[in-house]
Amino acid sequence: MLCSCVLLGVSCGANVADHVARKSVEAGKLLDPVKVVAQVLMYPFFIGSVPTNSDIKLANSYFYNKATCLLAWKLFLPEEEMNLDHPAANPLLPGRGPPLKLMPPTLTIMAEHDWMRDRASKLDIWRGILL
Repeated sequence: MLCSCVLLGVSCGANVADHVARKSVEAGKLLDPVKVVAQVLMYPFFIGSVPTNSDIKLANSYFYNKATCLLAWKLFLPEEEMNLDHPAANPLLPGRGPPLKLMPPTLTIMAEHDWMRDRASKLDIWRGILL
């Protein structure tokens, strides 16, 4: 029986992968024999209420339009929970979720001109490798 699981997600799927990894750490042995051993997050769709440098510099360039991205979050989150610091949108706030040292190793892939790259790179500084 296979027990090791690597989660992979692209864009909003990376948010889902990270959320599942966090929940698996919180669940502990309840998931036995399955264990999340790593995650690969490609272009995670992390956002937050406090703008980062890349938010400001790249928000309406290339393939991204910040207004459209905000609309996506409004459509995803329940109206009463619409908050750019919701755990699904911004899992990187200090004190949120399990301690980072308990999280599985993380490989994050991001684009040079991705306006969400600052948050994605923080994830790697804390837990993995930056490409």
